[in-house]
Amino acid sequence: MIDPYPKPRWDLENDVVRLEQMIIVYEQEIELLKQEKKELKDEVHILKRKLEVLTVSGKQQKRA
Repeated sequence: MIDPYPKPRWDLENDVVRLEQMIIVYEQEIELLKQEKKELKDEVHILKRKLEVLTVSGKQQKRA
């Protein structure tokens, strides 16, 4: 059965605190994901450069 009366103030305050803590946790997770994304982009860039070097050197060896 649903209580027709509003929640007591104490319950509302507890809800607010709980939700604020959730926001903090999500913000921290977002920062971690941003850092991971940056690291992965850097790694992709490095791997693309390595692939380019290998491709160019492979073509030069075929010509020789």
